[in-house]
Amino acid sequence: MVSAGLAIFIWFVNKKWRKISLITLVIPLLWGWLSIKIIIPYFAGDLYQYAPTDLGSMLRDLTFLIDHPIKRKTLFDSFLSFGFLPLLFPPAYPLILQDLSVRFFPQFSYLRWGMSIHYSVQLAGIMGVSSIYACLRFGKKSSTILRNCVGYCCIIYAPVLFTWTTSTCI
Repeated sequence: MVSAGLAIFIWFVNKKWRKISLITLVIPLLWGWLSIKIIIPYFAGDLYQYAPTDLGSMLRDLTFLIDHPIKRKTLFDSFLSFGFLPLLFPPAYPLILQDLSVRFFPQFSYLRWGMSIHYSVQLAGIMGVSSIYACLRFGKKSSTILRNCVGYCCIIYAPVLFTWTTSTCI
């Protein structure tokens, strides 16, 4: 799933990288298929055990992203940590959605839902890069006064909101 999101991201970020985008999609998909269908069953003596049972329902009903308070808090805190800038860069949406889907779709994996352990590391990288691209895109299309105003608001209010949400919403 990561390769598909990354391929879409690369496709939209730079037109010169379209060939790399296709390679980024095809090679990991082939490796994934080979691993799940041939290598793992050969060594395990059985089918791959961790495949999602109903992937179609996940795609039809995206409410699994917000169906629990821990998930909503994780979403809010994740975006807040980056000043909600990743929302201003749509090419990152597939990457963010795939990362959150892998974390939130298994209904009984509570440890994955929060901001703890290692589950937020990949999302932090994705959001950091998408925030940089959002700033670059926003910087080209806005005046200096507006950019400074938004920058100062992010610097002042994001830490205040983050402190408030982490202390009151647990």
